This record gives sequence, C-alpha cells and structure tokens, in this order.
Amino acid sequence: MRSEEKAIIIAVVLVAILVVGAAAFTFIFFSPFNFINRVTTRPAPIVVTGLILHILYPSSASNGYFGPAMRILKTPSFMYFQHSEHFLVNFTLTLAVNAVAHNVDSITFRSSPGFTLLSASPNPPVRIQPGSSVSFTVTCQAPNRDFTGPAILDIVTQ
Repeated sequence: MRSEEKAIIIAVVLVAILVVGAAAFTFIFFSPFNFINRVTTRPAPIVVTGLILHILYPSSASNGYFGPAMRILKTPSFMYFQHSEHFLVNFTLTLAVNAVAHNVDSITFRSSPGFTLLSASPNPPVRIQPGSSVSFTVTCQAPNRDFTGPAILDIVTQ
C-alpha cells in the first residue's frame, strides 16, 4: 500500500469520526426528545457546599473557650448525598488551658432544617476539663428533599 493510499484512508476515517460526532451532537441538542432537560449538573439531589461547626456560646461571642464560634469542618470540595442518606462527621473540641471546665450540652442541626443528627459519640452532655480535648463522631442524615447549601452543625455549650 502506497503512502498516498494510507493518507486517503486516514482522512476518510477522520472525516467519518467527525460526521458521527456532529450527528450525535445534533441529535442530543436538537432532538424532539429534548435530552438536555434530563441532564443535570448536580451529581446528587443533596449538595453540601460546606460543613460548618457553629459553637453557640452563652454570651453569643464570636470567639470563646473552644476557639472561634464558626469553623469549617469539610473543605474544599462539595459533599454529595442522596435523599435521607447517612453520613459521619468527626471534629475535636479543645478547651483552653486557662479556662474553667465547660459542658457541651447538645449537638443539633437547628440552623439547617432537614438535616438530622442521629447519634453522637460521646453523647452530650459532655464535660471538658481545661487543656483537654474531646473528639466527637456524629452520625447525620441528609434531608429527604433537594438541598444545595451549607450544613451547619450547632453546638450548645455553657
């Protein structure tokens, strides 16, 4: 086979690939079936854009004995869940050395309707001594409706 014949065969194959690709593109975007309405940019119905720990200090302070009142737990990527899917969240609270002992009275999703806290370990109330840390593992449930936005885990302390 001569080089001219090889070049012609390669050109014919490339043109065939382009024609098939153009036909598929035209079918998908201009079809009466309207496939575009069925294509979603969301990989799941629940898109958590950030998981935030919100410590509710008695004085509504923005910074307290456990550190900043707002802290991002999961970054930088989004988290995707199905309706009512369970997921785990881990975080650690460290009490300042110069503080007095404080309690973690409750952990909830009161700022994020639809999310449910199923369990926490250790289970509040938990007393934390100065200079010590406690690591929490909470089992959560995603909403049973579509949601996009941050999920805020609220900690009530005193």
